[in-house]
Amino acid sequence: MQKSFYFLQRRPGMTREEYITYYETVHRPLITANLPRPLDFRRHFPLWSSSTQTASAASRFDSLTAITHQTHQAFLDSFKRYSSSPFNPIVVEDETRFIDRGRMCFMPVEEVVATDPEDDRWCPASRSPGGKLLRFVWRPDGIDVAEFRTRDRSTTGARTLLEGCLELRRNYLMPEDPFAYSTEDLTGIDRLTDYRRCDVVEEYSFAAEGDARAGLVRLAKPDLGRGNGPTPLQVETVACDHFVSVYEEG
Repeated sequence: MQKSFYFLQRRPGMTREEYITYYETVHRPLITANLPRPLDFRRHFPLWSSSTQTASAASRFDSLTAITHQTHQAFLDSFKRYSSSPFNPIVVEDETRFIDRGRMCFMPVEEVVATDPEDDRWCPASRSPGGKLLRFVWRPDGIDVAEFRTRDRSTTGARTLLEGCLELRRNYLMPEDPFAYSTEDLTGIDRLTDYRRCDVVEEYSFAAEGDARAGLVRLAKPDLGRGNGPTPLQVETVACDHFVSVYEEG
């Protein structure tokens, strides 16, 4: 399987509501009608608050799209279709209507899913009926990327510590991947003030809104769920509006 993140920002002058509406009612149907069907396709629209820890508001994004393909070849087939005529000129023109194409980041990730012992088969992420949280994690100083990934994978995770948490997915960002891409406007931002350069993005799905609100407070503690692993240097958790495309079997 191959999972990838797309960090996107809205076009200047567009409101958050206008951006979400255009993405979901115009751009999303264009994508689903013209690209090969992935295993999973969901869009996250963060609800940034004034209490965020990250210093640079310029590094905030307006949507995090997560797409999972069955195989690397399936990803390549979709990438080729996107990048080639006749579809590429059409989709690029559409993107200019709502996306700031000077501030785009594509990032392959390694997904680790916290599942119940009796259910270790991969499946699409849940629809998060009670809300969804995104937690950004930056590794501590003195630990390189490879060591942090190895040690962090072995940690217990915060899922069992949060009431009503249906699922936890850890996504380890892979900037070393040859397909990783970031536009020039995003270069030069310090690692600790850039969400796109964190080490892990954790996805928490909840059964009830109250559980998600309580989880937002608890997940502010950097060491929560990492009792037997390295404590992150910095974490930040945000709630988000969450949309998922459901595909029928066959």
